[in-house]
Amino acid sequence: MVELLKREMVEDVARYLGMSWDMVKEIHLGELKRKYKKRQLKQLRYLGVDEIAVRRGHRYLTVVVGLQTGQVVWVGEGRQSSSLEGFMRTLKRRRVGLKAIAMDMWPAYIKAVSKYYPEQLLVFDRYHLIQDCNRMLDELRRVEAIKVSLRGHKEVYTGARYLLLRGREKIDNLPEAKQKLDRLLALNESLNTAYILKEKLRALWECGSREEAEEYFDN
Repeated sequence: MVELLKREMVEDVARYLGMSWDMVKEIHLGELKRKYKKRQLKQLRYLGVDEIAVRRGHRYLTVVVGLQTGQVVWVGEGRQSSSLEGFMRTLKRRRVGLKAIAMDMWPAYIKAVSKYYPEQLLVFDRYHLIQDCNRMLDELRRVEAIKVSLRGHKEVYTGARYLLLRGREKIDNLPEAKQKLDRLLALNESLNTAYILKEKLRALWECGSREEAEEYFDN
C-alpha cells in the first residue's frame, strides 16, 4: 500500500484495494510516523526554515528542512518563536553540530534560533533580501511619480514598476523596455541611484568567496 501511495492519491488506492479512505489514510499516517520518528538528527549540518500557509485566515506551519537531503525534519504549528524553539532546544540538547541555518528575516525565527545557537550561523536568503530592497525601490517610485505629475513626463512612469523591479539582464534583451527604463533613469537621479544599488546588491551573490563578498560589499 505504501508503495502505491507514492504514485497514487489516497482515494485511488482506497478504491483499488476496496478499503475506506479513512483506513488508508490512517495506515499511511502511521507509516509516516514510524519512518520519521527515526530521524537522524545528529547528521544535520545545514537547515532551511520557512513558513507555509495551510488555510485561509493566516494559518501557518513552520517547516524545517535538512538542506543536504531535502528531508522535512520538523513541522510546528504557527510561525511564532515557540513554533521553532522546541526543535532548536532538542538539537542543542543532542549536541547537533549545525553549520548554517537559512531563513527569511522573520524576527520570531531569529529569536528562536539565537536562543540556542550563535547568530553567526544565520544565513538570510537572497530572495528575501532582494524582496526588501525592491519594496523600498517601489516605494521611492511611487513618491517620485507623484512629484513628477506636477512637472510633466508622467508617461515615463507608466509601467515603470515592472522595469525597475526586474533584473537588468532581462530588460537588456527587450529593446523597447530597455529604452523606456534608460529614459526614466536619465530623468530621475534618485531612482537611478536606488536602481544601481539594487543591481549592485543582486551581484553580491556572484562573489566566489566570503572574503571577496566582504570586499565587494565594502566597496
